[in-house]
Amino acid sequence: MEGEALLLNLDLEGVAVASGSACSAGEDGVSATLEAIGVPPLFRNSPVRFSFGTGNAEEDVDYTLGVFEKVVARLRDISPIWKTRKNN
Repeated sequence: MEGEALLLNLDLEGVAVASGSACSAGEDGVSATLEAIGVPPLFRNSPVRFSFGTGNAEEDVDYTLGVFEKVVARLRDISPIWKTRKNN
């Protein structure tokens, strides 16, 4: 699934994230780091960056994880790529 789809759907649930890896922030294209560590090409366009700080509580992390799980499940349900990979 695309990082932008995750970003938009998480935003709709009140979770602010950034797309792209931190090592490629502000650059176009795929992260060289993700490529170097062996992330498969299909997943290199999907990084989502979560940032937490001292103002966040444990409940914020719990909420974010629950929303993330729900959003990923919803996007997988509508993804033809996921269905193809799941069935192979």
